[in-house]
Amino acid sequence: MQMAIYQRVQIQCTDCGNKFRGEVRSNTKGLSCPACKGFVKKTTNWRGSYEITYYRKGRRIKECIGRVNKKIAEKTLADRKTAILEGRYIKRKKESDMTLAELGLKYLEWACRHKKPNSVRRDRVSIKPLERSLGNRTIDDIEPPDVERHIVRRLEVDFVSRATVNRETTCLKAMFRQALQWGYTENTPLAGIKLMRENNERDRILTPLELKILIDSAPPQLAPILFLLANTGMRKEEAVGLRWSDINLQERIMVLRDTKNHEVREVPMNDNVLEVLERLPRSLKYEEVFLNFRKNGPLRKIQYAWRRTTEEAARCGMDVTDLWIHDIRRTWITRAVEAGIDLPTISKIAGVKTIKTLIDKYTRVDQDHRHEAVQKVMTVGITKPTPIPTPLVKNTSSQKPVSCSKENGGTGRTRTADKGFADL
Repeated sequence: MQMAIYQRVQIQCTDCGNKFRGEVRSNTKGLSCPACKGFVKKTTNWRGSYEITYYRKGRRIKECIGRVNKKIAEKTLADRKTAILEGRYIKRKKESDMTLAELGLKYLEWACRHKKPNSVRRDRVSIKPLERSLGNRTIDDIEPPDVERHIVRRLEVDFVSRATVNRETTCLKAMFRQALQWGYTENTPLAGIKLMRENNERDRILTPLELKILIDSAPPQLAPILFLLANTGMRKEEAVGLRWSDINLQERIMVLRDTKNHEVREVPMNDNVLEVLERLPRSLKYEEVFLNFRKNGPLRKIQYAWRRTTEEAARCGMDVTDLWIHDIRRTWITRAVEAGIDLPTISKIAGVKTIKTLIDKYTRVDQDHRHEAVQKVMTVGITKPTPIPTPLVKNTSSQKPVSCSKENGGTGRTRTADKGFADL
């Protein structure tokens, strides 16, 4: 394995006076001038930086170690050689001049091709505060304390929730993962940063009366969607994107292709859903089931219609405080559990990937149902337990028992200091 040490110095040719910077090897005595090809004998007083070259796995590696003396350069080269032979060699970090703002633009371009529109919109919102605090920093200069200061500033200065900060941290982690894959950096400052506990679990379950009020208060374009959610437990994006080509009215099956976990799912229909779908008007131009009557096209967004629905339901006396449309999905899953449907079947219909997620995030069993479950599982009757006799234990006391026989006017038992002893 051939290794060498070079020193980059400023050299002046004695023949033509040309000044240039060259690499002086440790085992060579001089250089030739690139202008006149003459032999150089004179150098200036400027001391250059040392460079070392070595080979690893057949590849030549050139490393600059700065303006140091020759002994330090020789020791560094020996350390690299020992590390390669012992398998401890770590590739030098490649400096990157890409800023976080530039990485954010490239990441959004990638997200538009590989992620859903809602996820891209969430990423755009998360990247804006990251650019304000860390946008001018290069990605190699960002350290874990910088990320921690950003988190503290968002919590204590901007007064955002923990859930918002977690979304921003997750987006920043995804950006650095892509930077690692693209070769823009060789490390990530978020390896040891964990997400905070959000404590934002929702547990609202709608009653049948509340569901009826919501459906009756909804505009004509939103009412069938709410009815579909209340009878199938699907997500709102899955219902809005439903197409007639994915519905089989004869077999009563809806095929959902654009799902959250990117898996095709079949959802059965009950009689109520079948009746509502058969009454819906169809478009000769569009395949979508739900249409926007105002724009004469497919329905894309329902947040404004949902806002009008909650306002109308509030005028009808319903409590709409902190009411989300996703609560309808949780209500259906909870009612399915209470009806005795097994969890794997519910998971397949609702599109929940794991049983743990189904139990932790969706099922909310009320207190009356829990009391009823305890009563059903009661198998042991209430009877008076049989008394357990006191066992005979050998007298281990140093004091001798005193006999209290009836002949001497006693009770007929033996008195002793050993409590485990009994005269039966």
